[in-house]
Amino acid sequence: MLLDKGAYVNAQGGSYRNALQAASAGGHDQVVQMLLDKGADVNAQGGFYGNALEAASAGGHDQVVQMLLDKGALRWILWQPTGGQSGWNVPPSKHSESFLLAPGHLPGRSRTALSWDTNQQDFRPTSAPFKDAILGILCPLIVYRVETDTFRLVHLSLYEYLFNEAKQQQTHQDVSHFFFDPNDIQGELADMTLAQIANNYISRSISVDSDQYPFATYATKNWCHRLSLSPHDPTRFRKYSDFIAHPDRRSTWILRWLLSEDTSFPLQQIVRLQKLVQDWLEKGNSTTGSVDSLCDIQRALFRLDELPQSMPGLRMISNVERLVCVRDLAREFTSAGKLDDGVRMFEAALYLAGTEHHSIELGSCWLLNSLRILYDQQGNATLAEETQQRAL
Repeated sequence: MLLDKGAYVNAQGGSYRNALQAASAGGHDQVVQMLLDKGADVNAQGGFYGNALEAASAGGHDQVVQMLLDKGALRWILWQPTGGQSGWNVPPSKHSESFLLAPGHLPGRSRTALSWDTNQQDFRPTSAPFKDAILGILCPLIVYRVETDTFRLVHLSLYEYLFNEAKQQQTHQDVSHFFFDPNDIQGELADMTLAQIANNYISRSISVDSDQYPFATYATKNWCHRLSLSPHDPTRFRKYSDFIAHPDRRSTWILRWLLSEDTSFPLQQIVRLQKLVQDWLEKGNSTTGSVDSLCDIQRALFRLDELPQSMPGLRMISNVERLVCVRDLAREFTSAGKLDDGVRMFEAALYLAGTEHHSIELGSCWLLNSLRILYDQQGNATLAEETQQRAL
């Protein structure tokens, strides 16, 4: 009933963090099925048990466990030395046999991240450590999450201890180097993601070979956020400026982000990410480095027409989805006082499409529909109606 009234199926809160974990802990298989059918995130983390699968396993609810596994539920993979030999294993459970993995089957994003050379400010693939060595040394302080290819501290309390300045001052100097400065970590993550998206191959490619560049997807989705959390310094600002100095690089990043994200309101997400970068620039009192993110988004939408019908590892955006983006873009242009600029760019793109093909082809009709949206936003009803008739 609540879902039918618009309740968000992945809403967070309470001891179990989300509805799916709460239903799984109680063994309510019908509720679990209903939530899964409505798009509940089967691998959402947090709450009392950590995730829905752990909650169902702890309660011995076999049917719910199987339902979650059928929907792709994954478990935290821990390192446990067994029989004096190294090997991948999981916490004891009657369902453990479902989760054994071989090290060679795991992706390489974390290994790539750990090959970062702080002095050279670049990745050194030949120095990438093996995951089994990392986990063997740091067990039981960290866990490895397969579906996101990330290492995490095993508990929040450990994170709080390692970042506790008072504890750092009280600790013997032999172990003091294990403590972290949050600013150093955020700065290094910002440098890593900037270096990856500015890579000569990645910065020019919409579809990136994930085997050769396993860190590229993470950098594409997170560089703005990581930069916004990092301290502002001249070297980092120069790297950022070098990247954004090329309009093609900017629109390529936006295109790659759009095609790798499955979100309902992608344009709003990109605008939010660009706002994070703008806030970072303002915190550093930078008078340069700002870009017209709305025009970059518009150029990225135009470039969609140049792409093949399918690309490995990327989803394609339909014309309907593009028009949703354009509607949001029209609102953003209006808020920024740049609606006339947006109209001129679409008019120029439409003219170019007509010139190249001597007439507007069916695949370019989205441009006419986009202009109709922008004219309507301008309050120009006559032009909006004429453009709509032309599109029809």
